[in-house]
Amino acid sequence: MGEKGVGIEEKRFCPECGSEHLVNDYARGEMFCACCGLVITDNHIDQGPEWVAYHTEQEMARARIGPPSSRFLTSISLTTAIGRENKDYAGNFIPSKNITKVRRLRMWNNRARFVSSNEKNISFAISEIKKHASKMSLPPQVSEEAALIYKKAALKNMIRGRSIESMLAAAIYTACRNSNLPRSLTEVSQLTGVKKKEIGRLYRLLAKELQMEIDLTEPKKYVTKLCSQLQLSQKTTKKTEELVETIIKKELISGRGPLGIVGAAIYLAGVLCKEKRTQKEVARAAGVTEVTIRNRYKEIVNVLGIDVRIKR
Repeated sequence: MGEKGVGIEEKRFCPECGSEHLVNDYARGEMFCACCGLVITDNHIDQGPEWVAYHTEQEMARARIGPPSSRFLTSISLTTAIGRENKDYAGNFIPSKNITKVRRLRMWNNRARFVSSNEKNISFAISEIKKHASKMSLPPQVSEEAALIYKKAALKNMIRGRSIESMLAAAIYTACRNSNLPRSLTEVSQLTGVKKKEIGRLYRLLAKELQMEIDLTEPKKYVTKLCSQLQLSQKTTKKTEELVETIIKKELISGRGPLGIVGAAIYLAGVLCKEKRTQKEVARAAGVTEVTIRNRYKEIVNVLGIDVRIKR
């Protein structure tokens, strides 16, 4: 690296002398060869910032652009946003005599942002998705994916005749499945208040209408989470993972729910490692019935040929 505003580019070669020592002179906007002085390109653009910020407020004041685009925005077109704080662009407080005018501008701006009822619908749904995503501790990319799925469904008029809550719950579940995030129908149902059957039906509808190819949920992704809820040791968790891998190889999971399989594997691992949890505790953590745990447990023991009577 040379003087300020000058950098060395080593990936390209000089067409005149073949030297690799090319210099980017951002002050002049040129790239030239350090050996023969040949100007290779002019009007070169400096990709970095032209200023230095030492704290967040200074960075915001010197920035010439707004925040990056987000899928949480109702529209991707340029819009005007008036913040809730009574401050101007420089961060200074607005005089009290102008606050009433600013509030009126903010009110009319909010009314003018949504031209159609569909946009109002999307705006309300996105705010609800943010709330539910926060309660479920979803990563930002997953919650944004859910917002995008809902917007696509709204543009296809799939919301008409259906409740907003049920559709946004299905969008959240679809985003989790699409991102291979272990969130079950039971969890989404409990947090959104929508029945599991309705979420599952709308999930299949979204996948079909939006032409989404979603892979099957891997049971192994639920092991760590459920074992943590049941406060099981690392030894039992590892044994559960080994059992689930064996179950997958034996193709025992075909046509069965992954949570039931994982729950039964946890119950069996607890028996084998002498860290037993009751079927009721495991079923509550997995969000399935005790009957499901009991049936899957018997199937696993019979297929793997494990004699659990000796281990008890």
